[in-house]
Amino acid sequence: MKPSILVVATLATLLVLLPTQNAWAQVGLSGDARVGITFPLGDLAGDQLEAGMVLGANANVHLRPNLRLYTGLNRHAFRCAEGCAQLGTSASSTGLGAGLQYRFLSPQEATWWARFGGVAHRFTSDLFSGDWNVGLEASAGIDMPMGDNYQLTPHVGVVSHGLPSGLTAQYLTFGLGLHRHFR
Repeated sequence: MKPSILVVATLATLLVLLPTQNAWAQVGLSGDARVGITFPLGDLAGDQLEAGMVLGANANVHLRPNLRLYTGLNRHAFRCAEGCAQLGTSASSTGLGAGLQYRFLSPQEATWWARFGGVAHRFTSDLFSGDWNVGLEASAGIDMPMGDNYQLTPHVGVVSHGLPSGLTAQYLTFGLGLHRHFR
């Protein structure tokens, strides 16, 4: 899918989902910070890259009680003991992500969620500094309350985007986050 088509589809979806002007006063805001481990898949695993650390931070706008718009920054690092000839050592994928999160509301205190969105990432290593490539991400997790405004958030996700060499960067992430409601 071309990036321009993805942008038009995202904007059209947002126009349908955005609250009315009177509802803006009730729109909630939250943020989260995440740390975890990322496992290379496909072409990355084929080049002998190994698991590394993931760091991320998101800002969330609560459009409806069960629907949020998220945007954030992510850094996925990979290790290479030896033999990573094509992609080099000290490899990382850094960039932006944005999309929608659906929350499965329940009478229990913990809330399950799933999200899907697009990414614009740049893959770099000691051998090269790549261009920005677009791709997709999907993840799921659970928010477990820790007081009035904080939630502990274990989650799992998958990211896929292009690489400068024509290969595809795909990786699986497991992490733990801290979510904070601001209003």
